[in-house]
Amino acid sequence: MTETSSESVSSRQVSRMRILLFAGALTICFTLRWRHCVDARPILRCPSVARDSFANKWSDRQIVLLGLGDSITQGLGSTAGKSYFKRLAKNPPDEFPDMDGINLKKVLPNIETLNLSIAGMTSIECVDHQLPRLKQWPKEAFGVVVITVGGNDVVHNYGRTPPREGAMYGAKLKDIDVWKKNFNNRLETIHQAVDESFPGGFHMFVGDIYDPTDGDSDVQFAGLPAWSEGSSVLTEWNGVLRETPQRDLDGQYPRRVSWPRNPLCPVLASRLSIIRRRILVLGQS
Repeated sequence: MTETSSESVSSRQVSRMRILLFAGALTICFTLRWRHCVDARPILRCPSVARDSFANKWSDRQIVLLGLGDSITQGLGSTAGKSYFKRLAKNPPDEFPDMDGINLKKVLPNIETLNLSIAGMTSIECVDHQLPRLKQWPKEAFGVVVITVGGNDVVHNYGRTPPREGAMYGAKLKDIDVWKKNFNNRLETIHQAVDESFPGGFHMFVGDIYDPTDGDSDVQFAGLPAWSEGSSVLTEWNGVLRETPQRDLDGQYPRRVSWPRNPLCPVLASRLSIIRRRILVLGQS
């Protein structure tokens, strides 16, 4: 072997070693970051669902399960039949054992579904494009309304444009007061439109917005532009969603309650017995 060949082989070995060392260092970094996420983030626990509440029929009344809002309710990213909206109405064939048999179709046999939600919709677009599609159901019908809205108001346009109403990413807390007031007004507009659509009564479940950083505002680790006040802005937005709802004339049960989006279906299912109580209170079971 010539001296030139030996130097070439040695050079390749050094290059290969550098690549292996870089790959190893990268793997260690990813592993440490993953362990940080596992150790620092709380593990979500699904609430238990009272199976006894779903053992017997609640009512023969006409029921409308109505979906409004964004991709969460539309089911973007879920496989067929496994969005939370679909699961509320009917369990998929391979449902988790703890949730199997817990669905509205089992206890409300005369239920129909209508999902008007669209991925990417902001609260502004929900008012402008989804509410006009509502119709007035007969007085015999009772509405079960689920809505997830407001998340896109916060995250759009992912830092690609300066913050504005409906696309607040990067905004500072001091800048959102007017936007927050307008957001609350839009929620009331949605509530009023649903009220007019269901003269026979309804119950609305409003999902809040999850914070993937768990309050740390470290979205940059997800590949997004840094936003130091992101979690604070989100907390304010969720405060609007969780405000004390208006109450019915019977004075007993609120018609609008908030529920955390994550985990979705078990949390919502655990609160569905409210619907049964409302139907009974209205005396139209």
